[in-house]
Amino acid sequence: MQELEVIVVEQDSNIANKIITFLKSIDTIASVEENLITNGVALKQEEDIVGFITYEEYSEYGLIRYFIFQKQIALGKVIEMFDSLCDVARLRELAGLISIGKNQEVIDLFESLGFNKIDKENFLVGGKTVYGTDLENATILLHKL
Repeated sequence: MQELEVIVVEQDSNIANKIITFLKSIDTIASVEENLITNGVALKQEEDIVGFITYEEYSEYGLIRYFIFQKQIALGKVIEMFDSLCDVARLRELAGLISIGKNQEVIDLFESLGFNKIDKENFLVGGKTVYGTDLENATILLHKL
């Protein structure tokens, strides 16, 4: 079995189509926002994509999108993939990355990556707080860069 390789998408233009195929193979993803692919970092094993993370830019922050990896992937490789994403975000002069956690497993993962919970009053979607939306019960987390 070949070693897992972390690949910054903007440094490998040939990988985007493989990432799109990977994302489309996941039942819980209704549609793939292809414009977000170039911000991301992939985890590749041989010719297969086994993980992907990206963000969508909002002002000086990036909102984590598509943080997906096979469960058997070692946490160290997930951390390496995330650290590479932080490098990409720093190069674009973002102040931090934001995640929205809807279950404890997701919240625990992001906290293990150095995210901290922030007050929902400080998180606006379309100029409004998350109260009264489907994100009302979610946990908002910030990783400062």
